[in-house]
Amino acid sequence: SSVLLLMFTSDAKVIEQGLEGMRAIAPYYVISVFNEIFTSALSGLGDVTIPTIINVLTLCGGRVVWVMVVNSNNPTLYKIILSCPATWLMCAVLISLYYLYKTRILHSFDIINN
Repeated sequence: SSVLLLMFTSDAKVIEQGLEGMRAIAPYYVISVFNEIFTSALSGLGDVTIPTIINVLTLCGGRVVWVMVVNSNNPTLYKIILSCPATWLMCAVLISLYYLYKTRILHSFDIINN
């Protein structure tokens, strides 16, 4: 991991912060998989508008709110980095619920079964 960072900088402080960021965010990447799967599945069903709105509001808007609220007192790089998994989780919950709602409607009209 520090080898990857050495491709961009040789500054020890930057590498230290980069490693801190990688350690902070890596365990949460599994959450983003749900966003990709459900957004892609909905796109395959022809629904791109609502998933796009959910993604933009949570992943972009949510991070702005996170940084303004959570990071307003005693700002740290770690708190900023945690905005990613926090908004991934928000997005995963909303997109999963929307997927369940959408497929339930399609099942009730027998669109998926045929």
